Amino acid sequence: MFAIKLKPQLTISEENLLSEIEAGNMANLGLEVSDSDKELWITSLKDNIAKGNTNLYVGYMDGNLCCFVTIYHKDNELWLSEFEIAEKYKNTKVVIRMIEKLMEVNYLKDYSCIYFKINKTNTKSQKTFEHLGAKMVKENEKSFTYSLSKDDVANYLVKLNR
Repeated sequence: MFAIKLKPQLTISEENLLSEIEAGNMANLGLEVSDSDKELWITSLKDNIAKGNTNLYVGYMDGNLCCFVTIYHKDNELWLSEFEIAEKYKNTKVVIRMIEKLMEVNYLKDYSCIYFKINKTNTKSQKTFEHLGAKMVKENEKSFTYSLSKDDVANYLVKLNR
């Protein structure tokens, strides 16, 4: 049985997650990343904490941390800032279930879609999110901006559960 229980800011706060990453305890969190990715995560989490309009959600599977997501609000839109999945849990089902759970959170229910950027060189993430129904809405010099609607998530879940 597949289940992700979200514990927003209960078990690991943004600051604690940041200090764990800075201390190099990525393996303790079940996360395997390169040094350059680690630096990007640290910068991203610090930027998100400084903004003050960011929420951190930590996903658990079988009692283990499987992923974390930071989201923020910008111009009455919901944006996905960071989505990191532990290597042993990386698959499309984890991504879609996490997004599904996020869209069930009370204060997020009013949003019809979630926006996010993917680096142009990250073709794996591009393919994964396009497979889920995400649509590219803008191209920048280094990234693509995508949107993923609740309807797209629901349609994918229907296909997934057949």
